[in-house]
Amino acid sequence: MADLLRHEDLNRLAKIVADFQKEADASLQSLLGAANFAQCQEYQTGIGDRGILERTKDDFADRPLTEEQQHRLLMAMEAGRKAVGNTAGSSDAGFSVADTIEVMNKKLSRQESIDQHILQQAAGFLSPTQLKILRSTQAKMMAGRKNGYAKARAMFGDQNP
Repeated sequence: MADLLRHEDLNRLAKIVADFQKEADASLQSLLGAANFAQCQEYQTGIGDRGILERTKDDFADRPLTEEQQHRLLMAMEAGRKAVGNTAGSSDAGFSVADTIEVMNKKLSRQESIDQHILQQAAGFLSPTQLKILRSTQAKMMAGRKNGYAKARAMFGDQNP
């Protein structure tokens, strides 16, 4: 893999990583059985959502979320992901060295759609102040993603113009 990175053969690297993931999933399914593997995958898809919620708790320090609000916010995150066809985790905006600028922009657009879906659902169970905090937190996270993409483009360039 390091050799492929050195030679900037990112498409081949992406295929090797995807093939490895398929093999790992097949081995894990064999070990766990179909039902437990499905349960494991469902848990894995929520890791990103739970991580994002955990990182945003400090933003709500003045207006803490109740346990019920946290649960409903997690459900809104999952629903938002599924509404745009992203079942792999909360954020569709993860960086890959093989991403083109076009792919990055599509990921950001999908994440913006997810964020809007979350805000629409959250309006039903967050206070107006909490909703404002959520909107601000989402904006900060999106700005961080865009900044990260800009740095990645500067470092790796657009691999597939």
